[in-house]
Amino acid sequence: MGNSLNIKFYILKGLYLIGSLLTINLFFYLLLAAFSPVFRKVNEIKNFKDKEYDLLIFGNSAGLDGIDASLLSKKGLKSYNFCIGGSHIKSSVILLQNYLNANKRPKKVLLCLTSSMEGTFLKKYPFIDPCINHFYNKNILERYLTIYLKEFEWLYIEILKMLVSKQHREAKMEDGQWQIKKTMTDETTFSEIPLININYNSNYLDYFVSFVKKNALELNVIEMPGWRKHRNTLPVEYELVTRSGKVINIENLNNLSIADSLLNPRTDWLSLNHLNQFGAIKLTEYLHKKHFKN
Repeated sequence: MGNSLNIKFYILKGLYLIGSLLTINLFFYLLLAAFSPVFRKVNEIKNFKDKEYDLLIFGNSAGLDGIDASLLSKKGLKSYNFCIGGSHIKSSVILLQNYLNANKRPKKVLLCLTSSMEGTFLKKYPFIDPCINHFYNKNILERYLTIYLKEFEWLYIEILKMLVSKQHREAKMEDGQWQIKKTMTDETTFSEIPLININYNSNYLDYFVSFVKKNALELNVIEMPGWRKHRNTLPVEYELVTRSGKVINIENLNNLSIADSLLNPRTDWLSLNHLNQFGAIKLTEYLHKKHFKN
């Protein structure tokens, strides 16, 4: 009798612990779903169906903050910003492939590279953004068993910023772009970045370019501007040949002269190498006038 009671006690205790863990996990999931703009954005993209955009924008956090898709849409080029902070170009490949499978083909694709951030977007060893992996690669059971507090800890930090910062609370995700007015002054000085440090030798860059061309989409590739200490004096426009021999034209907006002419170091930056809402408007206006006006 005593052994039977002990077994029941441990079974109930185990069920209580499992239930508690699942409840805590569900709480953190609901927290993300309610308050994390990035988490909600990836979920929204995953559920796009029969959308019709003229321009899709891909990249990491520099493009997320720096390309104003809603401004382009207002100018007649319906656009959506697919950039995900901290992501690798492999994530962009997944997003573009899945979008084309369920939606109408866009006319143009804008790819935002970030040599100013030491090439994190084109890292040698690819990885998939956790949000993209969560919504695209996991089934319902796997999602529920995910340890949300651990896997998405950086998103909780962003939620905390929203709690303590009025500027973060007033920021918004608009057509995929993170629009925030917070300002940080770029007080750095120019230091040349040799061409050898800009590594475009990425299999996934090659695949992305090939996939865009295969689907007959017009491709524009830019180097996003960074702070003055991370700029270069490479030409504003230059050609590169990918691993498979595809030729791509790159517009180098991280060129010292053009970045100086476009952006105000006192008003246009959110943080290191990331534009705020004011800088994004200036950069997007430039791109629209040069590439997307007609």
